[in-house]
This record gives sequence, structure tokens and C-alpha cells, in this order.
Amino acid sequence: MYYPACRHLDVSQQDDITIIEFTSALPVDPHHLADIKDELARLAVDEDRKAFVVDLSNQTYIDTGLLECLVKLWKKVREQRKRFILCSLNQVCREVIETACFHKIWEIVSGREEALRALRRQ
Repeated sequence: MYYPACRHLDVSQQDDITIIEFTSALPVDPHHLADIKDELARLAVDEDRKAFVVDLSNQTYIDTGLLECLVKLWKKVREQRKRFILCSLNQVCREVIETACFHKIWEIVSGREEALRALRRQ
């Protein structure tokens, strides 16, 4: 069992797939945002983690802080040649992602199980 240093993340593992869920809706204060980014960076470079599912089911919207966290995680994951999938976005979150054009570079699926199936098919 993995115990994140950051209380805003719930991290679990299924085989070599890491599932990251934000446990509370952001925004958080800047200090906690820095903790979240640091924790995500540590996860991304862990050799035992080959793919990442980011579950946004607890988020009612995406602010710049959360978007920054997602971009930094995605960049680290890509540098490590690993996969990154977002799932469980509500309509507001999906609209923010699409307005920022991240849907063109990030794989987005409707739910966690669909994300896990997509990664296992690889």
C-alpha cells in the first residue's frame, strides 16, 4: 500500500498502473499545491509505475492550480515514456480541458474501469 505524503491525493496501484484520485476538490492554498506537485513528480519517476490513471471524479471544476498539476504530471510521465489517462470528468471539467485544447494530447475516458482496460490492452 502506498501512503502519499500529500493528504489531497489518494494513490492506489493495480499491477503496474497507478491510480491517482484527488481526495478533495481543489483549489487549495499555494503551499498544499506545491506539495501536490512534488508528490505527483515523485510518482511519475518511480520505475515500478508504468502508467497513470488520473481520476477527477471529486472535482467539480478545474482551476489553474489543478491544470498546472495535471500538466506537470503529464510532462513527467511523458519524459519517462509512460502512459497517462484522465477519467471521470464532469461536463464542466471536460469543457475546461477542451477549451485549453488538452483533449488533443491527453487520452480521456469516461470512467476508471475504461481507463484500466485501455492501459491493459497496450
